[in-house]
Order: sequence, then C-alpha cells, then structure tokens
Amino acid sequence: MDLSSGARVGILHTRGVIGFVTFAGEAIPIPVEQITALQMLLSTKVPCALHAFLKIGQRVRILGGCLAGLEGILEESGPKNMVISIGCIQRSVAIKVEGYELELV
Repeated sequence: MDLSSGARVGILHTRGVIGFVTFAGEAIPIPVEQITALQMLLSTKVPCALHAFLKIGQRVRILGGCLAGLEGILEESGPKNMVISIGCIQRSVAIKVEGYELELV
C-alpha cells in the first residue's frame, strides 16, 4: 500500500480491538509504561474505580467528609491544595485537600 501521497487509511475491523484511544478525532499512542502499570494494577485484583482526570487550575468539588460540596480551584503548591475565592471581598483561602475525594465541576 502506497501512503506517500499522505492519504489516511482507516482500520475498520481488527480481531480483539474494541476501539481506539482518540483525542479530537485523531488516534493517539499510549506509552507502554502506562499500559504495563494498568495491567499490573488489574492483575492484582485491588479494588479500583475510574476517576476524573484532574489537572492543576481546574474547578473541583469535594465529595464526602466535613467539606462535602465545597468548590474551588485545584492548585499545585505543596501537597494538593484547593483555592476558594470569595469574589465580593476579593479574597481567597487555600486549603489542603489531600485525602479528600474530588470531582471535576
């Protein structure tokens, strides 16, 4: 097959493949180390669940505990911190959220 023209070739059916990992409609490779780590985790039968992929700067909400429902911005300084801002007085406070379950807002 000649791909020198830049034409894209789609794979419609491949035995054992359910789907492709894509971003913005383009297939993306997954590093072998990440696949190996996931296989190791799954082979140990340790209970686990999917979790939102959180990045610094995203708005998050605390789930459970005495701070349940509190929302803020995930910050990177030191252990995981969340910044809560009070707009009307133009002030913010950072709290440690290590150990709390967070969800993306």
